[in-house]
Amino acid sequence: MDDYSQGQMIALGFIFLVLPIVAVGARLWAKRLGRKGTTLDDYLIIGALALSIACCITQLVAAFDGQLGQHQVVGADGQPILDDPRFLIYEKVHDR
Repeated sequence: MDDYSQGQMIALGFIFLVLPIVAVGARLWAKRLGRKGTTLDDYLIIGALALSIACCITQLVAAFDGQLGQHQVVGADGQPILDDPRFLIYEKVHDR
């Protein structure tokens, strides 16, 4: 029984792409409404948001074009096919 699927990996990638953007946007909007200046922690959270977006994009590429959330393709002998293009994409994304 699978605990996850390709669709779930794609959904998680989009959810964790949108949630941090909304949270950081709400934080910056609240600081603007409160007439607070931009401080070092605001710049750090924007940097963390950029890293979060990069991680989500990596997950989405691995789910759409790679085999994240899918079973690995095996040959007739039951051994994994390591030159499958989707597996190679997953390995390239995974190694970063």
